[in-house]
Amino acid sequence: MIKYDLTYKKNLNKIEFNKRNVINFSTAESIRHFNKKCEVCYLLRKSGLEFITEARLKTGLGRIDIYLPIYDIAIEIIDSEKELKEYKTANYNVKKIVSIYSDEIIYDINKKL
Repeated sequence: MIKYDLTYKKNLNKIEFNKRNVINFSTAESIRHFNKKCEVCYLLRKSGLEFITEARLKTGLGRIDIYLPIYDIAIEIIDSEKELKEYKTANYNVKKIVSIYSDEIIYDINKKL
């Protein structure tokens, strides 16, 4: 339990803190992007996982659509091939980056992670 707490706190120190389990968005996002973000967040909470949306990295290297501090995973919602190329080259300094297409059907969020 202590190792879990230390890892969680260490991962939270990577980002400028936003509220947990709250869906933040921008009007610059497409409706499809926003809807997919809501769907993924709903599935994460249903699975008992905490998330942070629009997490800004302290390194200034970007903003993560959805961040899971417990696993140090960044989830990016992809609307186009151009975005996919950008995220493949992103250096978020996280354990894993998961890409989810905005038109993708998700049956089990845990299999994506």
